[in-house]
Amino acid sequence: AQTVLMMTGSVALPFWDFGFYRATLNIARQQDATPATLLTGFRRFGAVLRLLLLRALLTVGVSLACVEAATTLFMLTPLSNGFWDKAEAIIKAGTEVTPEVVESLIPLLTPVYILSGILILAILIPLLYRFRLADVCIMDDDATGALAAMKKSNRLLRGKKLAMCKLDLSFWWYYGLLLLATALSYGDLLLPLVGLPAGDMTTLLFAAISGAVQLLIAWRFAAYVHTTTATAYTTVQEIEN
Repeated sequence: AQTVLMMTGSVALPFWDFGFYRATLNIARQQDATPATLLTGFRRFGAVLRLLLLRALLTVGVSLACVEAATTLFMLTPLSNGFWDKAEAIIKAGTEVTPEVVESLIPLLTPVYILSGILILAILIPLLYRFRLADVCIMDDDATGALAAMKKSNRLLRGKKLAMCKLDLSFWWYYGLLLLATALSYGDLLLPLVGLPAGDMTTLLFAAISGAVQLLIAWRFAAYVHTTTATAYTTVQEIEN
């Protein structure tokens, strides 16, 4: 039941979110927004799905490239000396390679994780911010496809990506609340630490509580965030024109 709930939410919420952008875009332009407007993301299912897939492929591809670059840099520099010394000692001792032996090497790969994180922050985030307004672009015009929305967002945000990032950071409290609400779904893992039993029912209960809190946060605050983003879109579009 928990898996079904999580999968349903993961699939449905993004399309609902796109409809929310359409509604808030109408609000920002002082146009009518009806409950039916919230279903626009589902009505444009194909275009929205292509946009989500393109962005996911870009994220995964760049992230893997960053990890590969970080691993290569680690292997070719003195950062890997400790790792190679430990691996050489294991080989010379003829120690059987068990999961425990492999696990003992993992802490020595910490520089790889740090380098990967730095590269991802330095490369992926600025790249994704080129397409920060793609969601609004694709909802602004029914004729706009996924690739066209990404190109339009890139054009509109040329020289304005830092300002858009600052705008998003002003809503740190909203994203923080959503993160905490998501963390509630793992609350059952903490029960044994306080001497309480945990099982399938507690897992499902915490998942339901997490979903309800996320819905409550979105119901109360998401309109402010989305309307601000929609207003930013209309503003940069007017500047562009």
